[in-house]
Amino acid sequence: MFCKEFRKKRFYSQGKMLLNQMAPTDKFDHYMLKKTMQAIFEVRIDSGLGGEEVEIAMMNDMHINAFTKEDEKNEDLMRTKACRSWNAEGSSIPSIIGGMNVAQYADQTVIAGDTLDVLSEGTMQIMKKYVFDRDPNVLCAVGSHEFSHLVQCGGVEKMPYAERRKIVQDFWPHDISYATKDVKDKVICVILDNAHGHYLDCEVEKLQADVDRARRENKIILIFQHEPVSTGNPDQQKQPTLYEAYIPKANYYDGNFIFSKSKEMTDADKAIYEIMKNATDVIKGIFCGHLHSLFYNEVIFETDDGVKTIPQYTCIGNTYFAYKGVVTRIFVK
Repeated sequence: MFCKEFRKKRFYSQGKMLLNQMAPTDKFDHYMLKKTMQAIFEVRIDSGLGGEEVEIAMMNDMHINAFTKEDEKNEDLMRTKACRSWNAEGSSIPSIIGGMNVAQYADQTVIAGDTLDVLSEGTMQIMKKYVFDRDPNVLCAVGSHEFSHLVQCGGVEKMPYAERRKIVQDFWPHDISYATKDVKDKVICVILDNAHGHYLDCEVEKLQADVDRARRENKIILIFQHEPVSTGNPDQQKQPTLYEAYIPKANYYDGNFIFSKSKEMTDADKAIYEIMKNATDVIKGIFCGHLHSLFYNEVIFETDDGVKTIPQYTCIGNTYFAYKGVVTRIFVK
């Protein structure tokens, strides 16, 4: 532990520079490390519990894209290879290395979906080498890209979705539908699968159990998932980004996110909404990606005791800022 703290102190002694193209915000501190050049965003959460500080390193949208000789036998994958140029041939590897170099000093690393850009043997080999082998304790939510053979080229996938999902689950180090890990006896990190615009039935009972446990054991919960949820705030129908270089605005009110005023909710969506609504005392943050840009808002719940909220942080993709790595450092005091 002493050696890790010494190396961490030396790593962060390299100095910092403020990031360009950022709107003023008091929700994220941001800087670029002067020597190693990773872009860092810092979030601080007061648990109200006291005790030792917890640091969680969160990344999202690594979009690993690569293919092997074996992948060449798959017609759908070769269509993607022909039409998908972004991050092609493993070009996002430097950003993964840079991000993991930062994350190694945190108490827990979490990745919030679309780590794979396409479901291929090539992408899984890279993810294993640079993510799973480097940190066997990592928690990874899934995004829709994890299950896709066809990316950016249209058409219907030849392999049934259930078979593709099994490939991902067999490869993943934990349950892709729901996973949880306690950090320093204070924070319960919960991974939810909302990769296809809805929650899953199997998540409902498990999330309620963790909420009950958080209250019983005097802990807080941070939720990590790929897609954001709608906030219930009509003023955020065209919410401006905090990262001015990408996606100028997003619709957090009646767009296509879960809980949207214009999107039908499944039974699982309704159940998760009710759990969140009644657990604002222990759920202290929702962290997600998907938009590749930076937003802060609060999910609003009308309760018998008045309006309650849960902060939501939509974070920048790992490949931005010149492929040096982008990390959100979450500090819970």
